[in-house]
Amino acid sequence: MRDTIPEQDVEELKKLYRELPPLVWEASVAIRPEPSSRAMTGGELERFRSRNAAVISVLQRIREIVDA
Repeated sequence: MRDTIPEQDVEELKKLYRELPPLVWEASVAIRPEPSSRAMTGGELERFRSRNAAVISVLQRIREIVDA
């Protein structure tokens, strides 16, 4: 782990942290299945997986920057 984070990485971290809340919100909305169903299938499941993948991608990039 490095002792400093370069300015360009700090700027990227700021951008990533701004992106994260809306992505998490979209994933949390997508995980809520229709009131009449208890399981996610088809389009619901695909929407959740897509939004979850975006959250994971941002988190992985944050970790890469911070742990470098």
